[in-house]
Amino acid sequence: MEPQYINSVTGLPQSGLNPAVAAAPAEMGAAVPPAPQQYSQPVAGSVPMIAEDSDIIEKEWVAAIQKTLDQYKDDPYLLSKAMTALRQDYLQKRYGKTVEAAK
Repeated sequence: MEPQYINSVTGLPQSGLNPAVAAAPAEMGAAVPPAPQQYSQPVAGSVPMIAEDSDIIEKEWVAAIQKTLDQYKDDPYLLSKAMTALRQDYLQKRYGKTVEAAK
């Protein structure tokens, strides 16, 4: 059961934090943080809303990922290894980058 405190303004019982404790930061001159701003304009460096043709993964790769997920759905260790190999293959063929497997 929550403790009851007497409200110093109304004189009625109130539950929750002691008003003296809850009001302490305001009385000591503590700054109240401003409310978060709502941005209507996109922020510079944000993720684009529409993918360009170069950003879309080809259907063949999506099918390969789905096949790998179905094949190893019961073995997370082998799934992780197969997905790493698939990721390395994709990066090599799409961007020409060779990535070593984590040791």
